[in-house]
This record gives sequence, structure tokens and C-alpha cells, in this order.
Amino acid sequence: MNGASMTNNRTEAGNGEVEKARERSVNNLQRLYAVVISLAITVSLKNLFEDVFGYGTTPGRGILDFPEYCEHLLRFISFIVTVVPFFHGANRYLDETYMTGKSRAVGYALLIDFVALFIEGLGIFVLAMYARIDNNFYAVLTIVLLFDIVWVLSTYITAAGDKPKIKWWAVVNIITVFTIFIFLWSSLWPSETVKSWMLMFICVVRTALDYMLVWPLYYPEIPAPFPAHAREKANSKTKR
Repeated sequence: MNGASMTNNRTEAGNGEVEKARERSVNNLQRLYAVVISLAITVSLKNLFEDVFGYGTTPGRGILDFPEYCEHLLRFISFIVTVVPFFHGANRYLDETYMTGKSRAVGYALLIDFVALFIEGLGIFVLAMYARIDNNFYAVLTIVLLFDIVWVLSTYITAAGDKPKIKWWAVVNIITVFTIFIFLWSSLWPSETVKSWMLMFICVVRTALDYMLVWPLYYPEIPAPFPAHAREKANSKTKR
């Protein structure tokens, strides 16, 4: 084995170690984000169950007393339908940018994404705690959405080459924030329950638009296989 081939082998081995290190960093971020989101869902579900069934010596409202816990249930639904695309989208963005190579980012981008997603996860955890409180829940939700807009914009600054195809996240969040502000502090609604239904409906529509507009990222298409006859034709031309 000559010196040049040995150098190439060392270079390839070094590149492989770097790729593995990058994958571990991304995996660690995804696991951390998953833990925070899991805790947030647990807290939100725990609060709802305690409100309905009680906890210890504290009596619950009772499952048949739906009007009493209706607004809490609607906020829980709003929380879940918001968290699912947040968690799904963040992981798909990390995969596309750092694992599959479909998008690329500058060297320091992973650090920014790490900090941003961790802070966003903490915001979602706080949001889960506020699911028991009336209008404060949606006020906190607007803060989380605004922070998500800032993070999406930062990905366009740190992108290297093709920009990540997530601009619709920012657009949908901006529309949602303005709509929540209007609905939250409007005096149009005959009762707080009606307002809660409308705010929950906004969150459901936001998630539906999120998946519709960014579906290729959430569920990328598998490239069509190269037809056998076309492959044979190409090989025959190569041999000539």
C-alpha cells in the first residue's frame, strides 16, 4: 500500500468519525427535546385529570360535570394539536439539515438550533402548566409562536446553500398570533366558553395549515425507482 492510499484511508476514516460525531450531537438534541415535550404533555394531562377526577383530598369536578371543565379540556386540545407539529417539525428539520444532507447549514448553526429548540421546549412546558388558567394560556401560546417565528428566521440566516423549506411555519404563526390577539381580547363573544371553542378552533386550523403547507418536509416522497429497461439501456450506452 503506497503513501497516497494510506492518506486517503485516514482521511475517509476521519470524515466518518466527524459524521458520527455530528449524528450524535443531533441525536442528543432530539432526545433532549423529546424529554422536555414528554414532560410537558405529562403535566398537561395530569392537570386535566386532577381537575376532572380530583387528587388526594381535593375533589374533582366529576366526569359528568362537563360544563365545569369544558374550557380546561379545550385548552388541553389546543395544547396537544400545537405540540404535535412542533415536535414533528423540529425533528424533521434536524434530520433534513444535519442527517440526510438535503439542506445544509453553517458550522455554528447546530448550536443556535440547540439553544433555540431547548428554550422553545421550556416554553411549551410552561404552556402546559398554564393550561389550567383561562386567557393566560393563549397569551403564553402567542409568546411560544413568536419565538418560533424568530427561530425559523434564524434558520435562513444559518443556511448554507438551499434554504430550508419551512418559511410557511413563520407565515402561519404570524397569522395565528394576530388572530389569537383579536379573538382573545375581543368583546364579541357571548361567553368565555364560546371564546374558548373559537380559540381551540384556531389552534386546530393552524396545525392543519402547518401540515398542508409543509407536507413535503413532514413526509418526504420516496424517489421513484429507476426502470429496469432504462437502466439496461443506460448501461449499454456506457459500455459503448
